[in-house]
Amino acid sequence: TESANTTIRDDEKTPVKVMVVIYSIEIDTTFLGVAAEGNRSAENQIENSLMQHGFEVMDAGQFRKIKEVESFLTKGDSLAANRLAADYGAQILIYGEVRRSFVGARLVMGRSTRFFSNELRLKAMETRTGKILFSGYQTRPPSGEGTTLLLEEATSDLCDQVIPAIEKNRGNRGFEAERYELSVEDISFNFLPDFIRALEKIDDLKKATMQSFESGHALIGVEYDRGLLHLAERIGRMKGIPVEIISVQSNAIKLRLKK
Repeated sequence: TESANTTIRDDEKTPVKVMVVIYSIEIDTTFLGVAAEGNRSAENQIENSLMQHGFEVMDAGQFRKIKEVESFLTKGDSLAANRLAADYGAQILIYGEVRRSFVGARLVMGRSTRFFSNELRLKAMETRTGKILFSGYQTRPPSGEGTTLLLEEATSDLCDQVIPAIEKNRGNRGFEAERYELSVEDISFNFLPDFIRALEKIDDLKKATMQSFESGHALIGVEYDRGLLHLAERIGRMKGIPVEIISVQSNAIKLRLKK
């Protein structure tokens, strides 16, 4: 007989998945274009540093998801932002606020130039537990519009602190795959091995274990590290096995096989 208990692969070399969200809280003295410029500069710099250290960073293709997380952060609800980032598959959420506030105009080579402050506050949180891994702040003297070198220096200093803080937890195996339960309706016992094999082909799914079966209803436990919503999307697109996702909530996915 074919066993439905399947270990997919070892987790040790799987890169930690990180979402980076850098934003600016609206300040009366900040010009929108300058604030956005500072956000992009810091965000790109942090993402590049993370990738150089072997982390997997959610890319621009996840823009809508990142903006949804940002909307909670700008409202001051970091816990809701963290939960949503976890649902989208991020194991770590790095978020920060850039402040490039207008401080005054000065003459530079005979031309009036607007100067802005350079401040960056940064936090890193483990999405599964809500544990704060890092919290830091850097500031630099004001610089002219279109000049982000001083902000880049501040960002570099924070990268040198936040990455070791995350690495320390990774070294302690602090980022384990989340455990979810699949409640599968309208499935026969004989078809269960085929369904398990289809689950095995989902990237980043670590383990699939049949927990129970009764009257066409199966409970399957899985370990997956890209988030509940992402898992539901992948199950809904499994090749050769049409399924209908009925509900996604509280670490569980309810689905049925289509006839």
